[in-house]
Amino acid sequence: MKEGIEKFKDDNPDYKKFNVSTIFLESTDKAGEYKVGFKMEFTKIGEASSTQRVGKKRIISTKYYKVLAEQKDGEWTFESEGE
Repeated sequence: MKEGIEKFKDDNPDYKKFNVSTIFLESTDKAGEYKVGFKMEFTKIGEASSTQRVGKKRIISTKYYKVLAEQKDGEWTFESEGE
């Protein structure tokens, strides 16, 4: 996972605050061979979060981007999961 996050950071330097939410191993139907994957959320550098006051409560919302990362045969692929 660390390798995958570092690869993603190198390929996408505009993002920060990486949070991994799901980790999985999936069989490739070959004995002892698996692909590794995880889902992560992150924010864009310089993208402000918005703050609202509702009565005495302060609500802060941040826009997160999501991606599904998979490693198969030593190569990482990253697929957007929408915004």
